[in-house]
Amino acid sequence: TRVRKTMSKVVVLALSICGLFYGTIGLVAYLASPDKWIDTSDVLQGYGVNDTLMEVGRLALVLNIICSYPINLGPCRSAIMDVLQKIFKHKLNDKVL
Repeated sequence: TRVRKTMSKVVVLALSICGLFYGTIGLVAYLASPDKWIDTSDVLQGYGVNDTLMEVGRLALVLNIICSYPINLGPCRSAIMDVLQKIFKHKLNDKVL
């Protein structure tokens, strides 16, 4: 159907943008100081605790988690409600949960 094709394009585009973003960050981190990555391949271990760039990255990760939590919680709640509706034979409503 048309909706499925459109959603497939949206998903592919979103994953491509994320992959390009993460790949770019990884490449820039490697090219910033290639000698640092001889001992470790983990970006988080390669930089110090007080590194400003890593603080920005940690802050971005926290914001990502904070913003994505409500988005993921909605479908999770809906799925739990569907299961409980089947178990209790449609005796539950949205006021219960």
